[in-house]
Amino acid sequence: MTNFWKILPSATPDDSRWLTYEIYDEVIVAAETPSMARQIARELDRHLAEPGAGNESRPFRSAFDDAKLYRVQPFPSEAAVELELETSVDPRILRAERRGARALP
Repeated sequence: MTNFWKILPSATPDDSRWLTYEIYDEVIVAAETPSMARQIARELDRHLAEPGAGNESRPFRSAFDDAKLYRVQPFPSEAAVELELETSVDPRILRAERRGARALP
């Protein structure tokens, strides 16, 4: 059974943990569990990953992995059904609002 989750920032915008990550005011995700919702939302940060040089590989880390930056809470399924798909990153990401502007990655 798919559930819906709202991911919200829990740290203030001036928190040093944000580093160079973009801040999303709200992300709505369809996933079975809160941790799966975080994994899906990571795709919004994927474009920030720097490619390795030559044979080097770099680990990918997302702000959505940090529980001190984002919190996950249930989102009502009846409200989620009314949402139209707003991102092209992943069809399980129903809404992604970047701080200061509506995000359509």
